[in-house]
Amino acid sequence: MEDDNAIFLLALLYSFLVLFGFITNSLIIAATFSSKSLQSTCNILIAFCSFSDIIHMFGHLPKIIWIFTGRFFMSSYLCNTFQAIPLFGLSAGTFGILSIGVDRLISVLFPTFYTSKNPFRYLVSHAFVIILYFIGQCLLILSNFEDKQVICSPPEVYHGQAKENWAMISCIVYITSFIVYLIVWVQVRRKGINVIFVDSTFTVVDDNWPTKY
Repeated sequence: MEDDNAIFLLALLYSFLVLFGFITNSLIIAATFSSKSLQSTCNILIAFCSFSDIIHMFGHLPKIIWIFTGRFFMSSYLCNTFQAIPLFGLSAGTFGILSIGVDRLISVLFPTFYTSKNPFRYLVSHAFVIILYFIGQCLLILSNFEDKQVICSPPEVYHGQAKENWAMISCIVYITSFIVYLIVWVQVRRKGINVIFVDSTFTVVDDNWPTKY
């Protein structure tokens, strides 16, 4: 009985985290499109990262159902098919955090270029790199695919060595992101420029972290 209560509480907490992520990311997107002052290339990248997280969160639905019912095993093939779109959200959201950091770094180190850039081409270049990262994740999944029964969630599309490689790659991306943001923060403090905006960028990006996995 105690185990059942613990599982139920775990399910509620897990569901709350997913719902919290969905609401906060939706608010970021709504704010971006409703305010002209929040439609810079940086804010669009933030909104895209939030949208990616929302897509990724749908990949947690099978696991939530399993926690409540205990009866939601499925084949790896079916799970990977279901997780195809959420996987893009996971990949884009993970790399999107780094993209936002790179955007801030460019704006601080090369302000002349940043203010004169073509916004469309600039955003397309970010999207291109994110898509390449997603393709790399797909190749990683296919290289180690195993047909087995799984409790379907985004990490379960990675099998065997692929799961370790995915974890390592994700850590590298997050560590790189941290280093990039740290450099931006140091440069902002040193030059004394627009500290409030960078603070808000850090806050928005931090909202995306709890729902990554």
